Amino acid sequence: MFNNNDTDAGELGATASALIFGNADQHDWQGAIQGNLPRWVEGTLFLNGPAAFTRKGLFRGHWIDGDGMVRRFHFSDGKARYRSRFVQTRRFVDERAQSKAIYRSFATAFPGDQLRDGKILHTPANVSIHPFADRLLAFGEQCLPWALNPDTLATFEEHNFNGAFPGITALSAHPKIDYPRRHMCNFGVTYRGLRTQLDYFECDENLSNKVKGTVELPEPYLIHDFLISENFACFQLSPLYLDILAFARKGHSLLDATRWEPNRKPTLLLISRANGKEIARIESDTTGFSLHTLNAFESAERLIADTLESDHPYYDQYYAKPGLFNNIGTTRIRRFIFRPTDGQLIDSHVTELGMHFDFPCLPARDIGKPSQFFWMLGMPTEPVNTPKFYDRVVRYDIERQAVADCFISQPGRFLAAEPQFLAAPEPEQGGILICQSFDVTSKYSYYIFLDAFNLERGIIAGIKLPFFDPPAFHTSFQST
Repeated sequence: MFNNNDTDAGELGATASALIFGNADQHDWQGAIQGNLPRWVEGTLFLNGPAAFTRKGLFRGHWIDGDGMVRRFHFSDGKARYRSRFVQTRRFVDERAQSKAIYRSFATAFPGDQLRDGKILHTPANVSIHPFADRLLAFGEQCLPWALNPDTLATFEEHNFNGAFPGITALSAHPKIDYPRRHMCNFGVTYRGLRTQLDYFECDENLSNKVKGTVELPEPYLIHDFLISENFACFQLSPLYLDILAFARKGHSLLDATRWEPNRKPTLLLISRANGKEIARIESDTTGFSLHTLNAFESAERLIADTLESDHPYYDQYYAKPGLFNNIGTTRIRRFIFRPTDGQLIDSHVTELGMHFDFPCLPARDIGKPSQFFWMLGMPTEPVNTPKFYDRVVRYDIERQAVADCFISQPGRFLAAEPQFLAAPEPEQGGILICQSFDVTSKYSYYIFLDAFNLERGIIAGIKLPFFDPPAFHTSFQST
């Protein structure tokens, strides 16, 4: 819980919401890191998230609706260099040139708003960021990613993977990088009236398309994330459906065009990574919603898949009014164990966490392989009807199915964005966790370093920015 009374907690949460929904400035800055870091801790942290919400009187009051801003935080030898730039998407450039809102967004529709080719949203490219094939790719949910220069953050173009995709392809903002193979794996969902299809693809570092397959879906699922193991791609299809006619023809925002059917069970979809074909479709033995996944791996002819699960979608908790996470619910960890050869669900069990956790972080070396630990941000669900924000990071022990340790920030100091794990050169040396943080009183932001395997030790090093750095969604790390 917060280390103060509920009234103070509510005021701090409300102040955080008001601060987050501003229009940020771009910055170039450098300074010294305070504290003691191991000499091997160096590299570049990339972050992406919404950072501008108002255009000539129109306020986009949903956290997913802001224009994407990419941050580059490079550190070595006790020094850090910071740079932030807005992604020069079609939406950003056109609306800035005309000094007004033009395009509909995820949760904001307005009279006369426009869609791309009358079909999909113009992406703000504000969800995730991935260095790949000498490019920095900024992903949103609605279109192809935008390519940036990884040093200057200058925007190049909308990236279509050497012509593999048409311009209106909608790719997920959660590609998975298979580091041993150097493959980028991703998917997109296309809605065509009563038909819905999922396209799975992989490409190599030359951006050559290696695998592509299409699967017809029985319902117009809205899918945010997925998992990969060595041989499979796994999707938890939660019963959140998109009414494409309400969106494309009736002028609804994409969020208002969704419907949640809580009594229907999710479906687990398995796709072969070798050829992109469907292997199995399995009905889950539980109800619930999965926004973000954790990891999947294969063992003894079994596929084990771990996801974060909630009772229902929580996109409605991303509004500026009455405040972010005003009535946020708890999340839990769901483990599925099934046999890929015949699609039989062998077991499913859940670990209740008693709080809200999200933005999980897994060491890059462990993607698609057995892993003992992951890290994630958390917040209390109490008091209700009160704005909140992330105030802690936990390390979860998958083998013990329990939280191993926790760092809780001081009152008024919140955590943001997916943490990043930096592995030490030798396993016995552990690792370092990097977190974005901000203070609602001073309106300054910080980057803090924690001992990944002893979070209770507290902040071991950090850097204070003399300005507000908007909370990002997702991050990536590139070693020097």
